Amino acid sequence: MNMIDFSKPVKFKNPLEGEENLIFNVTNYNEITNRCYIQVLNLKGFNSIQPTELVSIDDIENVDIKI
Repeated sequence: MNMIDFSKPVKFKNPLEGEENLIFNVTNYNEITNRCYIQVLNLKGFNSIQPTELVSIDDIENVDIKI
């Protein structure tokens, strides 16, 4: 398991096509399952309810950018 700073943005380690430029914010983390909910930060044209996704903490890494 890698160490993630939950106060900083994250991205997928191995993004699928179309996910390369997406930056996420970790909204909730479960220490027992090592899974977290992530929410897209840079999605243009989103509704007032932003989509979230449940992912393994091993599939994400911190991004060294400022949003």
